[in-house]
Parts: sequence; C-alpha cells; structure tokens
Amino acid sequence: MLRRSLRGLRPLTPQEIEIHGLPQHLEGDTWDRLRTMLDQAVDAAAVNAADDTRERAPRLSPSAVAIAVVGLDLAAARLVIASLNMPPTPAPIPATHGWG
Repeated sequence: MLRRSLRGLRPLTPQEIEIHGLPQHLEGDTWDRLRTMLDQAVDAAAVNAADDTRERAPRLSPSAVAIAVVGLDLAAARLVIASLNMPPTPAPIPATHGWG
C-alpha cells in the first residue's frame, strides 16, 4: 500500500537535480527516495559511528524545497519533503523585545 501511494509522487529528474543543485541521491520519485533513505540507514548501522566519514546530507535551499512541492496537496507535499531527508534545522530564537 505504501509503495503504491509513493510511486510516481513528485519524481525528480536528472535535469531538475542539476538545475536546482540537489544531491544526486534524490533522483527518482518519493518511493525511490524512501528506499535510498532506508539503504543509508542500514549502511550507517553497519558502520561504527567513530569511523563514519560519509558525506552528510546537505542543507537544501528553501527555493529547492519549494520547487519540489509546487502544485501538490498538503499530504503529498509532506511526503515529498520527508523523502528529501533533510538534516534537522534548529528553530530561530525569538526576539525578547526587552520585556522578557
């Protein structure tokens, strides 16, 4: 059921990957990206963290993320964004405005 839901959902072509400066491993549809994330997780589990010298997932620009979800409904956009496997981004620290 999951594969059927993710197959064909916002495929990223090699041309889009190049134009928007996205990592090569994001090529394909949302199902392909999920499979890549799972493969990376299995590989990471097999490697000692101290010896892990693999490249970390780069931060994607907001415009690159926006391009990936243009025209999708909210549920589909959430799946596509999750499939981009972006590293966590810390929340901005709110201004105190002098009274806090």
